[in-house]
Amino acid sequence: APTEEMVRIAIETLPDMVTLVPERREELTTEGGLDVIGNFKTLENNIQRLQDNGSIVSLFVDPDIATLEACAKSGAKVVELHTGSFCDATDPASAQALLKQLVDGAEAQNLSDYKLMQGMA
Repeated sequence: APTEEMVRIAIETLPDMVTLVPERREELTTEGGLDVIGNFKTLENNIQRLQDNGSIVSLFVDPDIATLEACAKSGAKVVELHTGSFCDATDPASAQALLKQLVDGAEAQNLSDYKLMQGMA
């Protein structure tokens, strides 16, 4: 989670890569992507601090275009698309729509400087 405590721990331990994900204590696994737009200034600052410290920073996000545009502006070098909604789809029409959203997100990232990965739920 991109909390001050976690950023401080990452700065102290010097990992090669840090992936920022949303987290709640009761979650067993991440249930959605970071709110990059709503937390842009804080994330941008934390990304800069971590990268200045030598870590590559990845953001775990939902594959919507506005979020991906914010990722591109944030300075993060890697974006991991959350695929949980697609994996949880129970009917073909929903699965197709969610797959299209992932493909559109992957294609949109080609306009920026970051690398793309897909997070499997």
